[in-house]
Amino acid sequence: MLRRFSLVMLLVLAGIGPVSAGGRNPGPLELALKTPVDALPALPVEGPVISPPEPPEAAELLRQGHEAAQLQGSTIDVPTALDRFRKAAALGSFEAANEFAVLMRMGSAPPEQKAKSIRITRYLAANGYGAAAYSMGMLGFMGRLGPEDGPQASKYWFNIARRAGNADALKLNAEALARLRTTSVLPPGTGNGDMVETAFTFTGITTAQEGSAAVDKTITTLFQGWTQADASTVTVHDKTYARHIMADGQGRKIAVFFDVTDWR
Repeated sequence: MLRRFSLVMLLVLAGIGPVSAGGRNPGPLELALKTPVDALPALPVEGPVISPPEPPEAAELLRQGHEAAQLQGSTIDVPTALDRFRKAAALGSFEAANEFAVLMRMGSAPPEQKAKSIRITRYLAANGYGAAAYSMGMLGFMGRLGPEDGPQASKYWFNIARRAGNADALKLNAEALARLRTTSVLPPGTGNGDMVETAFTFTGITTAQEGSAAVDKTITTLFQGWTQADASTVTVHDKTYARHIMADGQGRKIAVFFDVTDWR
């Protein structure tokens, strides 16, 4: 039976918790609430981020959860959606765990429930799930993450989301870079710097001196509050790239690439 979303969130979410299927390994919901922040896995500094595979046996429960979560007029069947997502997550579905967490922090959910949902999302993101990393980026941008994530959390998690292939994160970043280039805040060019394949490539720059200035301007603009931990060059398929390792205030690191092939 469909009920108003705001009332259901107050009545249902406060007492709901993850379950695990008997005889199975713990699912991501259960693990998320057991794993301390300082015990989360370290994601790779560079290269693609591979999201965990979805278990086929969770597909039907996941479908039912999405169906129940569809807005019908002004209502949504929250209890059914949460139940199906929770059961699918117990089978190992990261997508279901992420959807569960999103529902937990929507509407009139109490603060402690929203904090629990962020804990789940952080765990999923730290294990490479792109949609959760995008959510962490948005939560950080909106100032809804705590000191355990740090002030630069949104930039870090958006990078992870893009490297995991999250379409929303890639679109958001492309639009932001286009605006910065159009207004000359960034030097004209292409690429987002996340990987060798998408390295920053500057337009009209051929000398190392000009290129170095463009690199400095890009890093200064996009990575305020970060420090450079390392710098080197790499050669891939006869092209040369500058590889800068940037670290945020929490010690998390990502690589930023610049195409320097034609500089002299």
